[in-house]
Amino acid sequence: MTPQSTRQTLKEAIAQGDDRWAFKVVTQARDQVRAMLAGPGEPVAAWETRPSSTGEERWDGLLAALIAHEFAESGRTPPAWTAFRAVHEWVLPNLLLDETAIREATPEWLAERGIYIARRDLITA
Repeated sequence: MTPQSTRQTLKEAIAQGDDRWAFKVVTQARDQVRAMLAGPGEPVAAWETRPSSTGEERWDGLLAALIAHEFAESGRTPPAWTAFRAVHEWVLPNLLLDETAIREATPEWLAERGIYIARRDLITA
């Protein structure tokens, strides 16, 4: 996925009111960036340019946080656009956890941005 194809697919999921699909889109983009950063000579330059907004700051903020984290974890400087932070806090609902438990189970690097998602929900196969 490119930043622009990610944004477009994410925007479609948002328009349909499908938060589950939107979450899959951002985690898939994160996973692809992780793979690119791990490979020798993989082209990550496309992710240096900020994708246009989805129109939903919570999703823009989550995408920025995930991409920034992957760059930092790989020892690279995150793209400048990934410093974006949503104005309002956001808790991604979880069927098994209440809001307090979700906040407690959120990785610190994500909670610092006011985004609360249980660590286990961030794991992909």
